[in-house]
Amino acid sequence: MTEEKIKILDVEHREGGRSGTIKIGNDVHFIPFMIDVRDKTLSCISQRNVVPVILEQRYPELYESIKKLTTENILETIGGLRIIENNPSLLVNTLTSKISKFSKIYYAPAIATPENLSILVYTGVDVVDNIIPIIEGFRGNYLTQEGIFPFNSLKRFPCECRVCNSNTVDEVRSLSHEEKFKLLAEHNTLKLNEELRKVKFLLERGVLRNYVEKQCKNNPYLTAYIRYADQKFEYFEERIPVFKKSMIYPNSRESYNRPEIIRFFNRVEEIYQGDEAVLLLPCSAKKPYMLSRTHRKIREWIGYRNIKEIIISSPLVVPREMELIYPAAHYDTPVTGQWDREEIAYVGHHLKRLLEKGNFKQVIAHLDEGYLKAIQEIEPQIGVEVIYTSKGNILDRNSLANLKSTMDTLNIENNHTLFKDMLTAFIDYQFGKISNKVITGRVTWKGRYPRLTFFDESSQIGVINPETGSLTISLVFAKRLLELHTYYVEIDEFIPKGNIFSVGVVDVDRRIRSGDEVVFYNSQCFGVGKAVMSGREMLEMDSGMAIRVRHVSLYSH
Repeated sequence: MTEEKIKILDVEHREGGRSGTIKIGNDVHFIPFMIDVRDKTLSCISQRNVVPVILEQRYPELYESIKKLTTENILETIGGLRIIENNPSLLVNTLTSKISKFSKIYYAPAIATPENLSILVYTGVDVVDNIIPIIEGFRGNYLTQEGIFPFNSLKRFPCECRVCNSNTVDEVRSLSHEEKFKLLAEHNTLKLNEELRKVKFLLERGVLRNYVEKQCKNNPYLTAYIRYADQKFEYFEERIPVFKKSMIYPNSRESYNRPEIIRFFNRVEEIYQGDEAVLLLPCSAKKPYMLSRTHRKIREWIGYRNIKEIIISSPLVVPREMELIYPAAHYDTPVTGQWDREEIAYVGHHLKRLLEKGNFKQVIAHLDEGYLKAIQEIEPQIGVEVIYTSKGNILDRNSLANLKSTMDTLNIENNHTLFKDMLTAFIDYQFGKISNKVITGRVTWKGRYPRLTFFDESSQIGVINPETGSLTISLVFAKRLLELHTYYVEIDEFIPKGNIFSVGVVDVDRRIRSGDEVVFYNSQCFGVGKAVMSGREMLEMDSGMAIRVRHVSLYSH
């Protein structure tokens, strides 16, 4: 059997792991991808010594052919994972250290099951196989997405695959060992393939992490695995877009440390600027907060005051001027009013960091229930006396009147600068603290909140895109980014007629992530677009789209 050449054609979606197309010989396959070791046309991409000996007993010819074959450098096999499967820390460290180059395909043999597949793919595994489903079938085990069950314990099949639909448990039990085990191996393989299709679907929609958090609850080892994985922030952060359309559902402890939330806190705390006073408000089910009934009613009483606002949620703490930035307007969480100690401590920690960064002289808390407990927990540590204005229910007339009276007593006047502050926040969050360098004139805006178009004097700067929680920038703004040499992509000497592919990239700002707004340039032109790859990925890959181009401008000579 001859060696098949392997090539990455394109990567279309990224969320820890990736989905896209690869070519093996003349055949195109979609990753994440499963090798069926019973199929000799695909078995050649397995490497020596990764196939368990048990296969020798059942498929001796296939076993020998797989053992003898090698593959080119583009595919890297990470062997021996089954041995450390029950050591989550070591497994995480092994995978994240081995999966280092975007230009390689990573194959994890003899470990995938329907139960753990989503977490393997989320970590960056591109290729798996059905070795374990086959082995477990030979051992008399029945695989599902919820775990492994002894076949002898079943009374009926909980599945509608072709094996389970065509047979009853009693019929399978009456078969010979060989026939029974082959049927179980077939069912197990079908369940792995079904899970693979689901994982691809979720990856394409940017919600794989939501599913991983649900799936890890099936098994304490998987729960430990995702907790160890979240300690590898730099690894995952580079592989997850900063801005996207999908929702986050932070419904468990594992949600608190997901890379999107940690990145949000890191960037917010880095760029946050305070003032004399701050008003603390609870979150709302409707996003963005300012359009919710609760926040509109509060606004009717107090107007637009010259005061900073921070909205408290679980697990987010969001300055008002950043409420449109992903994921502040792209999450949903159960609202019961009952917060446990862990929630109170987590939210209190991040609220304390913002209050300290803002260096406020006055803190007004218009809160109730768990939100109130979060500020009460940290009040002794912030060095500022908190003024509490709620009389039990933040929306009753007495509470709202007390809030307005407090504002008036503290001489907090009306001064509507919120939208200008939002533009500053978007720029500093997306591109680093450069707003004071790229905004030089009077800021104005048009449009209906939240879709606002911003101008610096008469020049359009950008438009807030509420679907992705980002600022879509203009050519004028792109030119200013280029002058600062930030979020740049240097391309080869050609004028783009369409999108830009990685093969045409010369140099990049390594801070770029998939989904970022970027400026590209060469000696003939410059332009603006949305990154489809991270900066490092653009340099390593020799195929695939790097930038989705929006505007191109030629230099005038």
